[in-house]
Amino acid sequence: MKLKEIQDKIDLAYTYKYISELELEKSKRNNGIFHDFTDVDRFHKDQIEMYKRYIKRYHKMRLDKIGRTFNFLVTGSHLFIIALLFSLLI
Repeated sequence: MKLKEIQDKIDLAYTYKYISELELEKSKRNNGIFHDFTDVDRFHKDQIEMYKRYIKRYHKMRLDKIGRTFNFLVTGSHLFIIALLFSLLI
């Protein structure tokens, strides 16, 4: 094998490697794994907004859970008092 043929094969291998890397990056971009953010400030602002929405949703979920627990306790205590009064009447 001549030196030129070896160099051509090496160049071809580098070309295939580069093409495969580009295909991998393209598939990542298409699948949403790799985000292309050119404006770093906008990226951080979006991350902060997403975090704030998450915190709001989390607090709303906690308040809803507390409200459901309170309603359950109030309903249960009222039913207990009604049953107690009913048993006193009998």
